[in-house]
Amino acid sequence: MLELRTGHETFLIALVHLPSLLHRDETDQDVIISDLIGRIDKQEKFAGHTRTMVIGDFNLNPFSRQVIGANGLHATMSRQLVKKGSRTVDGNERKMFYNPMWRFLGDDGENPPGTHFYRSSTSNAYFWHVFDQVLLRNELTDRLVDLKIISKLNSFSLQNESGQPDYENFSDHFPIVLKLASPVSQEAPHGNFANS
Repeated sequence: MLELRTGHETFLIALVHLPSLLHRDETDQDVIISDLIGRIDKQEKFAGHTRTMVIGDFNLNPFSRQVIGANGLHATMSRQLVKKGSRTVDGNERKMFYNPMWRFLGDDGENPPGTHFYRSSTSNAYFWHVFDQVLLRNELTDRLVDLKIISKLNSFSLQNESGQPDYENFSDHFPIVLKLASPVSQEAPHGNFANS
């Protein structure tokens, strides 16, 4: 976990690269995420705030149980729900994250239909996945100004001929980039964070 200071504010940033389910099973991811949540809770208590962001390659989709589950990252697609900060599940208070990556599931015209493409021979194949994600605690949700999947950098394409990530020359994932507004002005970008 990193603590980033900008101006008079600090942010907590957890950079993640969870193991692929091609090489590990979901139980391994459950253990890793449980440890991650414990570290985040500990750092938030120590810092005295929840200006927390988790960003990276989750090797999970936004709808995966480890991402949405109350015993996992507890990330929802709704800013409004996250404004409550937490919810009680089986008598335990569980803090929540906002996951804006839901908007990238499928075609939207401007962005590719995901950050990773995998052609599976199984009967249930998603093909496109949104494995690269950013999760924000309530204190940061209204400060999200922009969020994009990057498939081109100026004239340089990160896509192959099929529009998928060019894993031979670049990576098997498209990077994401986000902008957060400063606390004073919700218009001006305060910081840029990118993931690849």
